[in-house]
Amino acid sequence: MSPSIVEEAQILLKDVKTKIEDIKCEIKDLENNFNLSKENEKLISPSKQTIQELKHHLNIEINMKK
Repeated sequence: MSPSIVEEAQILLKDVKTKIEDIKCEIKDLENNFNLSKENEKLISPSKQTIQELKHHLNIEINMKK
C-alpha cells in the first residue's frame, strides 16, 4: 500500500525542516568564523556572498514549508 498524501506531506515537511536547520547552522558557523577572524585576523573569514547565498537558500526552504 502506498503512503497517503498526508504521510507524504509529513515526510516532505520533515525534510524541509531538516534542511532549514542545516542551513541555519551553516550560517551560524560562517558568521562565528567571520567574527573570530575579525578578532584574531588569522582565520580566513567567509565571504559575504557565501552567507548571502545560504540565507537565500534558507528563505527558499522556509517558503516551501508554508
